[in-house]
Amino acid sequence: MKSALILMGVGLVFVGRARPQDAEPAPTKDHPQLEVDVRKFGYKSSSGAKPLRTFVDFTDVNHLALAWLTLDDPTVSKATGVLTPRSAHLHVLVLDARTGQKQGQREWPTPSTPVRFFGVRDGGFLTCTGNVLHSFSPDFEVLREKDLLDDRACLNPSWRGQGVSPSRQSLLLSFPSGQGYQNELVEVQTFAVVSKWAKNAKQATPSRTIG
Repeated sequence: MKSALILMGVGLVFVGRARPQDAEPAPTKDHPQLEVDVRKFGYKSSSGAKPLRTFVDFTDVNHLALAWLTLDDPTVSKATGVLTPRSAHLHVLVLDARTGQKQGQREWPTPSTPVRFFGVRDGGFLTCTGNVLHSFSPDFEVLREKDLLDDRACLNPSWRGQGVSPSRQSLLLSFPSGQGYQNELVEVQTFAVVSKWAKNAKQATPSRTIG
């Protein structure tokens, strides 16, 4: 049975699996099965012309994770660019998608950029902060970490919804190298490199099936 969830205060609606919303979704008379005001768990949306990143993803079929950033000193943002790293914290909240009950919450110090978050399998999730990739258990314990060749791997377009394969078993990383990119396909559970290849910046993106 599909689960439906509205996160009030975040302004996002989820039906089944999380996916991008249309710019103008069709009107619906369906009512949500569940409403959760995540502000009671400490969620704060960033304000101003330079909003901070927010991530939402399922960690398994019954758990939904919300991750957001808060600046340690919000006043600094007014004098820096959007891609200038600032001292921040990454917050991760995991909810039971059927009941809306909090299953766990944790925060870690991080630069404000680059940052990425992905739900994987069996309740686990990945974070990419700075130039370090972390794998976490459902209990928020660090399972493993990997130092990346360049912190721009966290900013690369491969992270924008396509970094983790549909099976959640592999992850595509891409690092600037000379006039192009060095790509690595790594196994999510072990971070072992499955394959790697180079691509010139002028070449078209090759068609690849990632399992």
